Amino acid sequence: MRLFLVVEVIVGALFIIFALILQTPPKSSVPIGLIVVGGLTLINSLFGCVGSCYKRSMLTIYLIIGTVLTLAQAVLVFYMFGKPGTIANNIAEDDSSRDLGSAGNIRRQILWVRWILLGFVIAEIVGLLTALILRCCVDPDGHYGNFSDEEARYNTQMNTMPNSSTTATGAGAGKYESQSGSIASKYGMYKK
Repeated sequence: MRLFLVVEVIVGALFIIFALILQTPPKSSVPIGLIVVGGLTLINSLFGCVGSCYKRSMLTIYLIIGTVLTLAQAVLVFYMFGKPGTIANNIAEDDSSRDLGSAGNIRRQILWVRWILLGFVIAEIVGLLTALILRCCVDPDGHYGNFSDEEARYNTQMNTMPNSSTTATGAGAGKYESQSGSIASKYGMYKK
């Protein structure tokens, strides 16, 4: 789960960085939308981190906000797929400091970054599904009581076992004594 939270932090940072690459300061609707969605994604990753470590209620908040943000990210990415020329022209018109040829450069940036963002949005969808599975299928208290039961059973068995040095008889007794003597000389005597 925490791996997907790292992916979510990367997605939020990439949205913000790409918006600032497109237009600094952002004046057009797409860069502003990228910054807003990226910032909210970074904040939502905190809910996911707290939810995966401590509180299931935070995991529920993470799932709700994360679903809305992932849909917003998908809309922005699909808009970049559908109208990269329109986005580039709007940014070039809003930014008077750029020359007329900058719309082509902006369009090229959009053409390659949209694939990267799409890959990360898909990874974020997988992360949300993982969080949903954790929310629905994991013990709400997060305690593992079975281990204490196993440990108690093991301790009981170990305490009831007879001491093998007192029960060794016959032909095996001499062999045990010689092996325990060589082990004791190498590692030292075992004291209870």
